[in-house]
Amino acid sequence: MYSDSMTVLQGFMEMPETEKFSAYVRLSMHVALLAIAVLSFRQVLVSLGEFQPSPVLLVVLLNAGLTALVIERTSAFSTASRPLGFLYPAAIAINLLCWAVSIGVLAIQRAPQLTGTTSGLSIFLLCSFAFVLSIHIKHAYLIVVALSVITASVVKHPELDHPMYIVAFALVLVWVSRVTVWSVGIVKELYRTRGLQSQLKVQEERLRFAQELHDSLGQRLAAMSLKTQLAISLHRKDGDRTVGELRELEKLVRLMRMDLHQVVTGYRTLHPKSELEEASKLLGGSDIEVTVTGSPQDIPDACHQTAAWFIREASTNVIKHSSASMVSVKISEHMVSITNDGVEHTIGPLGGIQALQERAKQIGGTISLTHQNNQCTATLSWKDTDK
Repeated sequence: MYSDSMTVLQGFMEMPETEKFSAYVRLSMHVALLAIAVLSFRQVLVSLGEFQPSPVLLVVLLNAGLTALVIERTSAFSTASRPLGFLYPAAIAINLLCWAVSIGVLAIQRAPQLTGTTSGLSIFLLCSFAFVLSIHIKHAYLIVVALSVITASVVKHPELDHPMYIVAFALVLVWVSRVTVWSVGIVKELYRTRGLQSQLKVQEERLRFAQELHDSLGQRLAAMSLKTQLAISLHRKDGDRTVGELRELEKLVRLMRMDLHQVVTGYRTLHPKSELEEASKLLGGSDIEVTVTGSPQDIPDACHQTAAWFIREASTNVIKHSSASMVSVKISEHMVSITNDGVEHTIGPLGGIQALQERAKQIGGTISLTHQNNQCTATLSWKDTDK
């Protein structure tokens, strides 16, 4: 017995928070229903001699059982999908039928030995309807007011000894049940939102990984391709220089592995100065003349990362998509632009630059491309930012 209790308690503690809260609400509803039964039959419980067990106890147990099943199967109080089906209308029909019979008995038969028990039964049926069975009914307040007024006109109860007390108590039960449904819905929505936020974070991390993988490895792969082609062309002409190019290729492979590790671990930090030096070296190795106007130190600290990624991606695109002989880099407090003279056709989508637009938006900036007279200019600009 003790081990079974511990197993149940352990299972409750291991429930997800939403299911745990729903289970607590259902338990509270059952306890409240029991308290309503005790209040309804208080007079009978005090003087057990008046109690008529056969019909009344059967009616109470039947209605209490059906009401408890409705509590357990109502979706508002549970995370499991358990449709009520015919149970809900059957519970309402039986409840109202028994209530009508009890009211009829009280109206016709005024025997003192029946008044206390039948009055308690009428109050219990009214309250169980107001508290649980009216949850999914439209205009529940109006219906409960009508039922409670009829009940108050014939019932004599020691605790609810004024007709207005019965009406008010029934309406309070309807209000409590509606507030309970609302609160459970709010909790479910909060946990659903939390789950969506977790999924969103996972998706954002995947996008970050994919973007940084593209940005980090794109330049290295372009340089490796260039070095490989150069090594092949020099193999028969200049063996010493071929060895140097192969060593550069080996260095690029090491750098690419480092980049990949940093992307995976999430500690990828770039600096405009180092990226500008790397881009100048890469472009110079392709016999492209590079001129720089301004200093990376002019770039605000808040824009360092985005500017560094922009320099890397733009210089990589020059190698991959143009036949440039000259590249001009301009840097100021408000922008970074890279112009090359090797684009003869109309530029298409921004490609990797387009993916950087999201980074630019985070600093209040934007990225644009212009094409005129074989010259293509990629510009990253941002609003005034404190350095």
